[in-house]
Amino acid sequence: MAQGVWIEALCTAELVFTIIMLAKEKHRATFIAPVGIGLALFIAELVAVYYTGGSLNPARSFGPAAVAHDFTSDHWIYWVGPFVGSVLAVGFYQLMKVLEYEMANPGQDGDVENDPTQNPDHEVAQNVEKRQAKVEKIHAIEQEGCSAVPTHSLDKATAAGFKKNGDPNLEHKPAPDRRGGEGSGENVVGGGAQPDLEAQWPGSAGLS
Repeated sequence: MAQGVWIEALCTAELVFTIIMLAKEKHRATFIAPVGIGLALFIAELVAVYYTGGSLNPARSFGPAAVAHDFTSDHWIYWVGPFVGSVLAVGFYQLMKVLEYEMANPGQDGDVENDPTQNPDHEVAQNVEKRQAKVEKIHAIEQEGCSAVPTHSLDKATAAGFKKNGDPNLEHKPAPDRRGGEGSGENVVGGGAQPDLEAQWPGSAGLS
C-alpha cells in the first residue's frame, strides 16, 4: 500500500510540476506546452503503469470504478497519492520562486518581458530593487551612526578602525596624561607622578 501511494505521489508530482513550469509560467515556448506535458505524462506512465496502473488523477480512477460499480479496498491510494504528489509539486515550485530561478539564466528564452534583468516591471526585478533599497538604507544608517560617535568615547584602536573605514571626521583619543590628574589613576606627590597603590591593589597602602 505504501509503495503504491508513493509511486502515484512521485509520478503525479513530476507531471504537475511540468504543467506549472510549462503552462503556468509564461515564456515564448508556452504555446507548445502540451508537447512537454504529454511527454511528462508518457514518462510517468512508463514508470507507474506496471505497479499501480498509473492513474495520477483521482477522476481517472473514480470514473471507471463508478461505471463498473467496483470500488476496491485499495481505491483510496488513487486519491491520497495524487493529492500528496500535487502538494509536493506546488511546494517545490514555491521553493524555486523563493530562490528566484529566473535569475539562474535570465533571458534564456529571448523574451524581454520575462527577463528580470531587462524588464523593470518583472516581479523578481521589483523584489531585487526593494532589497537593494533596504541595503542602501542600512548602509546610510550605519554611516550616520559612525559619524555620530563622540570622539572622546573611542579608544585609539577603535578610532583608528573607524578612520580606516573612511570616516575622516573621527580623531584618535588623546593619550592619557601620565603626569597624573583626574581619571589617570595616579596621585601627584611632590611634583612627581606616584601610582595610587590603594586604588590598584586594595590593602596595599603603606607597603611602598
